[in-house]
Amino acid sequence: MNRRLANFEERKKALTAHIESLLDMEDPETGFSETQQRAYTTAQNELHEVTEGIRLEHERKSYLPTHRTNDFGPDDTPGLLPEHGRMFGNTDTAVQKHGMIGAKYCDLFGPATDTGGWSSYQEYLSQIQSGMADPRLSALSEGSGSAGGFLVPTQYAAERLDAMMENSIVMPRARIYPMTSNEKKIAGFDASTNTTGTLFGGIESQWIGEGDTATVTNPIVRQITLKTKKLALLATTSNEVSEDGQNLDSQLSDALGEANGWFLDYAFLRGDGVGMPLGAANDPALITVDAEAGQDTDTICYENMINMLARLHVACHARAVWVCSPTLIPSLLTLFAPTALTGQHVPVVERVGGSWSMLGKEILFSEKMSSKGDLFDICLADFSQYAIGLRKDMTIERSGHVYFTSDKTAWRAITRLDGQGRWDAAFTPATGDTQSWCVTLAAR
Repeated sequence: MNRRLANFEERKKALTAHIESLLDMEDPETGFSETQQRAYTTAQNELHEVTEGIRLEHERKSYLPTHRTNDFGPDDTPGLLPEHGRMFGNTDTAVQKHGMIGAKYCDLFGPATDTGGWSSYQEYLSQIQSGMADPRLSALSEGSGSAGGFLVPTQYAAERLDAMMENSIVMPRARIYPMTSNEKKIAGFDASTNTTGTLFGGIESQWIGEGDTATVTNPIVRQITLKTKKLALLATTSNEVSEDGQNLDSQLSDALGEANGWFLDYAFLRGDGVGMPLGAANDPALITVDAEAGQDTDTICYENMINMLARLHVACHARAVWVCSPTLIPSLLTLFAPTALTGQHVPVVERVGGSWSMLGKEILFSEKMSSKGDLFDICLADFSQYAIGLRKDMTIERSGHVYFTSDKTAWRAITRLDGQGRWDAAFTPATGDTQSWCVTLAAR
């Protein structure tokens, strides 16, 4: 069982026990108090979402050709929401065209069993560190070893990328596409408004009588283009420590994997799109909710959360999560919702099954968010509406020349990918305010 599925199961078990304890406290004559009723409703809603998460994770794991989706349609269409949409044909073709939420390396590129003849990833790094010629490295050379680096064997590349996803916020929740070249085009409808009487950029309803002719409409199709960006991780190691055999290769492997995940997550959240992915903070569909009139500096209030939830697209509720700066923890844990009838105050943030939740959505804390009070210190997002294009190959390079005088070796690891939101604008429903897959709070 993978970590995400295990976490879902753990939360389901804890929520079930929590609901049972609430039912035990119910007065047989008067029923729940208002506070108990709110807690019971919140727990039931979260249990429903966790159960849905388990179902989706099992589907993601099996990913049959008849894979059922509850996403924005087979054509990446915001607003096109088939409850039981299906992908037909060969699974590989389906993944190539439609991507896959939380895809693992083997889901994108097939079985990753090639070790390049190495007994372990550490042996592979040790040989690169030694600088000695090895026919196994020659077979992996991309250009020359000093200029182009060495390709990471697919089994080790898969292990690195999959481990990186486990500690990431965006990648396990995003729709990932395999890239076999430096550019990937994804088709989608221009569906930013439903106010003109048409849906999905031009689909119009017409009631026609017998013998009448319907007017042909042309839905507006737009194109999303993912272009490969290079994330280069740079590090130096002491030659003396390496020669002393102090497990440097294993430490370097772990450090590069963790750093890769950290910097990619930062780019998916806050990247400006210039030579790097376009993150949620700069997405064209991002909605920024105003602070309350007279709200104090660096504060957060219950009304902020309610207003943010109201601007989340209704189809995004099942997968949406809160992502918050750790600097907001004191404010969130002291945030209460007043009740109209009794005047009691109920905590807005709850701890259930080892996870924090607010208004039925999981809370993830990350230092990659802005500091308390600044724009994008908190966001509510459904990252299944974020597209990531991933290249198969990773490369490792070393140089003993850059830091020759200080007796150090320079390392560079390169991952090729791109990412951006799949909406070109916030969605305008037939009635009400605009909605989006990603909502944040204004600076205050």
